[in-house]
Amino acid sequence: MNLKKKHFVALEFLIDDGKINIYDCNLSIYTEDEFFLFIVSMLELFPRLLK
Repeated sequence: MNLKKKHFVALEFLIDDGKINIYDCNLSIYTEDEFFLFIVSMLELFPRLLK
């Protein structure tokens, strides 16, 4: 996932476990609130991709 065309994070969806792992090598770029806004959009989109 590319955030604002300057920061990449990896998302791992563990469907059987009902978990999502997020791998971020540079946590200092965004505050928790800013990062959460990016992730929420992905969490809303993912169930639609499973249909």
